[in-house]
Amino acid sequence: MGIFRKFINKSLEVEIPTNSTRGMWLGAPEAEAETTNEKLALHDVFEDFLNVIPQLENGKFIILGRKGCGKSAIGEYLQILMQDEANIFTTLVDKSKIKLEKIIQKGYKPEVEDLHELLFKWVILTQILNMLQQNENAKRTGEFKHLQNFLKTNRGYVGIDKYDLSEVEIEKGFQIKIEYLRRFFSSFGRKLDFKGNQAEFYKLIPDLESCIADLLKNDCENNYLLIFDDLDIGYKKNHHNINALVDLIRVAKYFNLDIFGKNNLDSRIIILLRDDIAKHMEYQPDTAKIFASYSTILKWYQDSFKVGEDKILLKKFITKRIEKNFIRLNIPYDKSNVWDSFVDPNGYDKDKTSFKYVLDYTFYRPRDLLLFFLNIGEQDINLPISKSDIKKLSGPYANETIREVKGELSSEFSENDIAGALLVLSRHNDKRPF
Repeated sequence: MGIFRKFINKSLEVEIPTNSTRGMWLGAPEAEAETTNEKLALHDVFEDFLNVIPQLENGKFIILGRKGCGKSAIGEYLQILMQDEANIFTTLVDKSKIKLEKIIQKGYKPEVEDLHELLFKWVILTQILNMLQQNENAKRTGEFKHLQNFLKTNRGYVGIDKYDLSEVEIEKGFQIKIEYLRRFFSSFGRKLDFKGNQAEFYKLIPDLESCIADLLKNDCENNYLLIFDDLDIGYKKNHHNINALVDLIRVAKYFNLDIFGKNNLDSRIIILLRDDIAKHMEYQPDTAKIFASYSTILKWYQDSFKVGEDKILLKKFITKRIEKNFIRLNIPYDKSNVWDSFVDPNGYDKDKTSFKYVLDYTFYRPRDLLLFFLNIGEQDINLPISKSDIKKLSGPYANETIREVKGELSSEFSENDIAGALLVLSRHNDKRPF
């Protein structure tokens, strides 16, 4: 039962006609909104249409694609899959939680090079420690209490949502309390060569990295998955942000190959990244080789004349969701042609089907189709949906798409530039063949 269900006014509920779209919900533009939705949950409709998971198994760890292509859906689905695996622990690390830039902006610059690289290593290592707390095998060991106490006493520095450091903490140099870490290390016959009970975080990384590697090797039946997502939030194209993302990718490669791979561990770090932002890094040393070797690009466009319309992956994607709604709402439909039960095939040109007509409004992304039909459940649109109703739906969809395009362009252009470009385009709107 949902938390709000008992507060719903039953008198407002109306009987849903069997030939109407009212009550239908094909999914949310944001994958996170589908993880717990009762009408249509992500785990019920997700299918790896682009064969991404086999590529991850074969060593890829960077998933590229335009916003709306399904990167976050893959991340969310992997988390759902891993929940049923007793020996796999996973966490999603998103940019909204990693406020590492605040550390630098507030003036903390230790006398070391590669600050971003060290910060990302610290995030990864402490996240593995956090996940170790879920491991029943780890809980049985004597050193586990030292690990718990270390994480508790340094909560502000090992929780990814706690990087909003104060000016005082920054001036002290991001000091980590190490007494419990010293005890934790001693359980493995290791010694921390630091005087006192505090040390700057980056000085602990080599020892922490080595200790965690030993821990994982000694408990190789359990594995850990870290997924970095939403790295485009607040991103602006500049030297600082580009270098930060390049360092994250290099650190992920280092852990995947040198820490996990060379020790025959199945733990992994995966990065979800917009492909246009990835292009900003193409002039950085070695990034071309990294992307060529370890990335996969989500591309949904297919020529219907070559593959046949029923084999188009986007059509399979949306018809699976449509059919789930037909079943949930007890709406009669043609099982051999789900789409035509949803959208009336009549009234279109011979060289363009109803599906192609809808698809040509879009950028050929899953999110576009979800946006197009987002609010049909709040309307009494007759089924199958007529061409005139499809035209009506295209208006709100276009407005939402423009908002998304503005968001994408904001990483590289100013508000005035974006507004000016859209103004120029709008003035050509009624000109043909433009």
